[in-house]
Amino acid sequence: MTDQTYEKLDPAIRAQALVGRFLQGWSCMEIAMHDALGAALQIERTKLWIICANLRFQDKTHILRTLVDVSIFPEEEKTRAKSRLRKLASRSTRRNMIAHDPFEADPNGDGVSFMTTKAKGEFEVPVIQWSIHRFDEEDRALEGYTNFLHCLEERFKQRPLQYRNYAAALRPFLVDDRAWYGPPMQRNISPALLDLLTRQPQAHPDYDQATPHVTPQTPEAPRE
Repeated sequence: MTDQTYEKLDPAIRAQALVGRFLQGWSCMEIAMHDALGAALQIERTKLWIICANLRFQDKTHILRTLVDVSIFPEEEKTRAKSRLRKLASRSTRRNMIAHDPFEADPNGDGVSFMTTKAKGEFEVPVIQWSIHRFDEEDRALEGYTNFLHCLEERFKQRPLQYRNYAAALRPFLVDDRAWYGPPMQRNISPALLDLLTRQPQAHPDYDQATPHVTPQTPEAPRE
């Protein structure tokens, strides 16, 4: 639906349509996030939905960022993906406003007025206005994040996490005497598990030893 189409709508219907479009875009993005989590953890969909239904959005982004961190992706790709996930997490406040705050057609414009409430030490009821153009920008951003998460899902499918990825993440805390729980943990852990966790991983077949990199293309960053 174009800007001109929205402009032709009755203001009240237009406000509802704009809010509905945003919420639909958000739900598509969140499904893509669930699929990326499922690919990383190799969990089938029904089990995945049960888990995700009991997680807050911020929790999902934290988990996905951590899974990226322990993956075999190149460090530059990890940094880029985690940065995008942090930005995505910060957008949850916008979703909460649209999903929970009362709204009406903007009487002085072409969009929507949201009546928010602030009550953390001081009471305020500010009105926040979003134009049709603002909704278009948010829609494009959500589409970009959705595509990014689909790419991340494919990356995890191509390079699924193995036990050695988690072992490698834990290894520095077992062999570094400076770690606050390093030596005591080594004394209490079983020899077999300690050997497994401290064993140096073999080079991944997709890495070039001279110039380490993963051969598949990395996810395209979403448009802001």
